[in-house]
Amino acid sequence: MDQTQARSRRRRRWLIVALLLVLVSMVSWRYWPRGDARFVGRWKVHKENDAKSGDYVLDLRSSGVARLKWEDGRRVFTYWDVRDDRLILGGSPDGFTGSLLVTASQRLSSKTLGFRLDSESVYTIGELGTDSIVSIGQSWSKGVVRRQFDVRTIFTRIRE
Repeated sequence: MDQTQARSRRRRRWLIVALLLVLVSMVSWRYWPRGDARFVGRWKVHKENDAKSGDYVLDLRSSGVARLKWEDGRRVFTYWDVRDDRLILGGSPDGFTGSLLVTASQRLSSKTLGFRLDSESVYTIGELGTDSIVSIGQSWSKGVVRRQFDVRTIFTRIRE
């Protein structure tokens, strides 16, 4: 009887340790900084010579999540990244998991969440300062559709 109780206690302890390790790993992964520190913060985005688009506020978080908020109250959450001289908003993971996430985000974004993974905007950075970024071009893609825009976009940091 004592040996079986000792074995079950030992097994229970290992199970608790394993669960704690999984929990710590998940929390660490979630809050691990992913974004380039130069870009983290709130930015006002203005496209020159493009009256249709409207200005919006871009909130780039260190977790790699971006929030776009327009003056009319619309909001969209997505991922962001910086590669070489490009600021990338959107996109999705590759493979089967990525396609599942894209499908889920499309269904949820049509409801109330406003989280999009299926499209990607890439801004080519021409000038980079501490309080401003000037993009000299933008490309947009969704699936196999890709469009290139020759428009200057000015990102101005919003001080808090």
